[in-house]
Order: sequence, then structure tokens, then C-alpha cells
Amino acid sequence: MVGADGEIRYAEHRGAQLAFRTWGDGPPLIYVASQFIPVAAMDEEPAHERFLHALSSFATLIVFDRRGVGLSDPMDEPPTIDDWSGQVETVITGAGFDDAYVLGHGAGGMPASTLAATRPHRVRGLILAMAYGRAVMPAGAGIEQLLASARPNEEAPPVDFLAELAPSRVGDARFRQWWSSAGRRGASPAVAQTLLALNASGDVTALVPSIEVRTLVIRRPDFRGPIFGAFFGDDIPGATVVDVPGIDVLPWLPDSGAVVAEIEDFITGQRGHTPVQRSLLTIMFTDVVGSTASAVRLGDGRWRDLLEGHDRLMREELARHDGHEVDTAGDGFLTTFATPSQAVRCATRLHRVMADIGLQLRVGIHCGEVEVRARNIAGISVHIAARTQAKANPDETLVTSTAREAMTGADVAFVDRGRHTLKGVAGRWALYAIAPPDA
Repeated sequence: MVGADGEIRYAEHRGAQLAFRTWGDGPPLIYVASQFIPVAAMDEEPAHERFLHALSSFATLIVFDRRGVGLSDPMDEPPTIDDWSGQVETVITGAGFDDAYVLGHGAGGMPASTLAATRPHRVRGLILAMAYGRAVMPAGAGIEQLLASARPNEEAPPVDFLAELAPSRVGDARFRQWWSSAGRRGASPAVAQTLLALNASGDVTALVPSIEVRTLVIRRPDFRGPIFGAFFGDDIPGATVVDVPGIDVLPWLPDSGAVVAEIEDFITGQRGHTPVQRSLLTIMFTDVVGSTASAVRLGDGRWRDLLEGHDRLMREELARHDGHEVDTAGDGFLTTFATPSQAVRCATRLHRVMADIGLQLRVGIHCGEVEVRARNIAGISVHIAARTQAKANPDETLVTSTAREAMTGADVAFVDRGRHTLKGVAGRWALYAIAPPDA
């Protein structure tokens, strides 16, 4: 059964559960990343979110937490490249597919190429983006320096992984904060050191001559920093090798457009058949207050009935106020409107009708440009709306100063809620609550 876009699901692998998410609708494409960013945090960073949604515009994108990382079960034995490859295969099956295109990045190239070489019937095509099949330590660094960099409370780590993998973002304090936070959520210090040791000791080059599946190798020749591996090149028989601009090893930085174009061409035979368009929209996020506690109190059956009532009322009010449903996740809705006034009227009505069935909402509204590709929207404006919703109190609608200014002259009363830091967004944002009609 296919889940909603971005929903976290699980696949069983040798008695353990592996967390994965899917987006889009098309040929299956599983992304085997090198870093320890958990699937729950992958779309928190705008550049990474753009990369994921760009891939999902022409494929069913699958991402997963390997064992020991993020929401997947802990490791119960030392990891191996063969088992990592087996986890890729398990998640392909868990997502509902017999085979998939496999995209390996960095150390993820080792399990990706292993699966292609040993179980080619599971791989429609192999894509290796800045990926390596054999570990090579940077000059002057050994395994001890590498592992020391993952120890807790290390003030001056011997190896700066961000500088190694994303030199274009070294001076970006916001990005570094997200990178560090996501990494800590992805892997504990002990797990990080264990997996780094695997990345540093792996070598699948003996399997390379036996890879017969169709293969695309993407390289960035302008990258000049040391890296923990020897990149794949024209050593795979019959592989298509392309060079793209950029100085980062991470395929989604600083601009993933060229990388995505090559992958799209490889999978579909076309480039940009679903082009990104930018549109000025009002984005509204809603979320049910206390949903977990309510589900426990009511039980699964009654809670499911209540959520079905919530969804019905939500869609009725969207239709009444010319809103557009973009996505749902659990009890939350992402919607868009042509104007912030429409969104505010819809939110005000939603608070009233949801109260009639015993539910409270938090609502966040922002007005700005978004990237529109197929059925999805993406971009920093979406993040701002989501973070605004998270700041709202129960039964409250918060709007950004941008949305408020766009409503100049409208018959709406605002209550200043002060300036706030929105997670993952630069600067401090003035937020305003919508006063009730009788206030």
C-alpha cells in the first residue's frame, strides 16, 4: 500500500525495522546517501528539500535510514557493506517495488554498486553521484583522526566534515547549525564512529568489472578538497560518465539543477519535462492540537472517525474559500490560496467548525514565492509558513508580517505577537495573531 508523500513508513530487515519515506509518482528511485542525516530531517534544509522534490517530480523517490541511523532500529552487530546493500533491497521491496533505479552518493556508492553487481535483477539502473567504491583517507589524516571528529563535545575536531563535503557552505552559520543538529539526531557518537569506520574501510572495487546494469556516473571535476574515497569514473564497463559544475561533494549543493537534469535524462530520456515555475501564493499550514493524547484517550477507532470528520470539514472549507489542498501528513494540511485574505477567512471558519467536533487547530499563514513542480510546492516560503504554524497557540492563527502587509486595507484585526526566530530561516520574523471577529 502506497503511503502519502513524505509519510514515514517501515520495512522489516532481518528482524529490525528500517524507516523510509517516499515522494512522487513515477519510476522508483532509491537514494542511498553517505551522510547520517535522518529521513525525518531531510526536508528541513531548503536546498536539500529542493533536491528531493526535484527528483520526485519524475520518479517515486525513496529515502531511508540505514540501521542504527535516525528512526531505524539500532544495530545489533558490526555493520557491513553487504548488509547495507541488503537494506537497500529490503526498502525497495517495502516501498512496493520489485526493482528500482539506485542513486548512490559518497560512501553510498559502495552498497549501491554491490547491489547492482550481485543482484542486478533488483536494479533498473545504477546512478553514482560523487560516489566512491574504495576508501582513501585525506593526506595527513588517519582513521583515528576521522573517528575522533565524531566524539561528543569535541571542540576542535581533527576533520571538519562540512568543509570536506560542502566547501561552498563553510561560512554559512545557519547551514552549519542544521548540519550539526541533523547529524546528531541521525546518529549517536558511538554509531557515527562505527559507520565512519565502515565507510573508511570499505572497498568494492573488485565487484566493479561485474556491473552490467545500465550505469550513469556523475562527477564534479572542480572539487579540489580531500575526500574519504576514490570517486567512480570510467572504470565501470559501458558507464555513461558526465561532469557537472560545482565544488561540493554533496549532490544537492550549491545548486542541484545540473545533477537532477542528468538523472532525469537517464531515467526518462528527457530533461525538464516538468519545469520548475515560481508563483506568488499564500501558504497555509494547519495542525490538530494534542492529536497524540487524543488518540490515546479515544482509541484508534474513535480517533480515526474524528480525523475523517476533520478531513471532510477541511476540504469543505477549502472549497468554500477557493483554497487548494497540496499535501496532508497525519492530521496536518498544507494548502494554498490566491490571497492571504482568503486564507485568513478560511482559517477563521475552520476554528469554528473544528470546535463543533471537539478539535483545536494551530494555523500558520505566509505569503511569498514558491517553486511549483507538478503537484508539489517547495522553497523557503513553505518553510516559513510551517515554522509560523508551529509558533501558534491552540485555536490561534498566526500570520507573518509579509502576509499582514499584503492585507493592508482588509477588514482584519491583528494582535502583535512579537518577533521570533523560525527554525532553519534566517533573521527574526514579526508574527501577528488574527483577532477573533468579536474581539
